Amino acid sequence: MKLRELSSAALLTLLQAALICWMMLAPFAWILRDGLGPDSVETHGLEAVVRALTNFYWGPILLALAAASWLCRTRAPLPDPGWERRWVLIASLGVLTVGACFFMMRGTL
Repeated sequence: MKLRELSSAALLTLLQAALICWMMLAPFAWILRDGLGPDSVETHGLEAVVRALTNFYWGPILLALAAASWLCRTRAPLPDPGWERRWVLIASLGVLTVGACFFMMRGTL
């Protein structure tokens, strides 16, 4: 495997892992869109979607990560198709990371 193929595969892996982790924040962005506590307001429809996408800059960052991942996949020289088996490892690490975070925050939730 050439160095250029290896570096583009590593970059694509990093971008897709970041995209997965950012997608895991979607429920928190949706929950926190209206605020918490006595000052919270309730939104419906398109306003709720817009607020959720702008909360934590969730929407623009998601679009940027997806676009960068797509560009890297289409333009970069990638190794043979078998290298994509790493998804099992990435998904497992993502689930374990979220589980560990919830385990550490169990006293505050």
